[in-house]
Amino acid sequence: MPGHKHSSSSSRGTGGSSKRPSKPAVTYTWVWYCSNCSTGPLNASTDSACPSCQHWRCEYCSVQQVALPANR
Repeated sequence: MPGHKHSSSSSRGTGGSSKRPSKPAVTYTWVWYCSNCSTGPLNASTDSACPSCQHWRCEYCSVQQVALPANR
């Protein structure tokens, strides 16, 4: 067909970087460990008190941000 041009392989991109799998987005959450009985990790968003000893989270309880595993 006149006027129809085929793309050459050199115009499709460089190095195939678009074909590399992207890294999954990392999600973080806050957890805490009871200073009274060491139970944990407990969800800092939903657990105000320890389910094992009923101790309310206080300044002596350890609070940490942790990465959640990627969904598979």
